[in-house]
Amino acid sequence: MLSFLKIFLLLVFLLVNLITCTTKDGIEFEEEKGSLYVLSENADSALIFLDYRDTDRKTPALLEDLTPGQHVIHLFRSTFRTSPDSQLVEVEENTSDTAAFVLTPSPHGNLNVGSSPDSARVFINKLEFGLTPLSVQGLAVGVYYLKLLKGNFDTVLDTVEILANDELTVNYQLQEDIRRFVLLDHFSNTSCPPCPQSDAIIDHLAQSYGASQLVILGYHANFPSPSDP
Repeated sequence: MLSFLKIFLLLVFLLVNLITCTTKDGIEFEEEKGSLYVLSENADSALIFLDYRDTDRKTPALLEDLTPGQHVIHLFRSTFRTSPDSQLVEVEENTSDTAAFVLTPSPHGNLNVGSSPDSARVFINKLEFGLTPLSVQGLAVGVYYLKLLKGNFDTVLDTVEILANDELTVNYQLQEDIRRFVLLDHFSNTSCPPCPQSDAIIDHLAQSYGASQLVILGYHANFPSPSDP
């Protein structure tokens, strides 16, 4: 029992060290962030989407505390078309960059999306706009890809065309997803006292439910004994 407690405490110690990210001198550090100034020419107040999610910010705006690396920027403003459609930007530590778009007035229509049951997440060209029932006013004319997501239900994929001065309404009957399964992770090692009993329980669950209901990922750990076969 004492040895198992020591192993547990060692694991906690290693995890804390990984989370805090220390240098070889034991000095903690945090990853530096970057920022991005997003603006739109010809018209302001366009919704800003960062990595396909609404930031609740409108142009012009400075997006701060961004993780260094590549990010995708989209804009949306009712009755306007955006050029370019999107921008891939590289955010660097302690650096502020700029992403500029041009908004042009465009022929447009309206889109109303409903579902039964409601409260499904609605994605238009990969951008999340909200929950059903949803009304999006002033979409520029063109073809759009719709996706609806709701827990316990199949994903809805569809294509709609927005025409000038048109009011398009689409409703979807969501189908319950009968293919749901449970994902189980477990780690095993012959030098781990509770492992044999846990393995027996997991084997029993696997036989009882089958692969269509229970998917098991087993990791043959090299700890606490590196000689584990």
